[in-house]
Amino acid sequence: MNGKDPSSTTVLDLGVARLRNTKFFVDNGFQVYCADFKDLYKEGSKTEERLLELRKKKNFHQLIFPKEIYNIKQNFFDIILLLNVPTVMPIPVERICLILMIRRLLKKEWSVSLVF
Repeated sequence: MNGKDPSSTTVLDLGVARLRNTKFFVDNGFQVYCADFKDLYKEGSKTEERLLELRKKKNFHQLIFPKEIYNIKQNFFDIILLLNVPTVMPIPVERICLILMIRRLLKKEWSVSLVF
């Protein structure tokens, strides 16, 4: 991201867990969209605390997966974080669908790197 203005850089944090990575990017001025299943946003008091804090920031956007992800236009994100998400998906075809969705959402000038 060398040379890019964080305020014009869009980040999708998919599978947000405790929102640590989301908070890092928000605190550093990136436009951050976090997405997870509705029930997982309420898991654990630290997650709830962070969520309440992040909702006060203009550069934070919360999405419910999967419904609200499908409404995002193609080639929208500069960065997509998928930390430990594919490895916990029990059905292999769901992993493939996830990768295809990421490719649709990621801007064309970026490449997809998957780390398992």
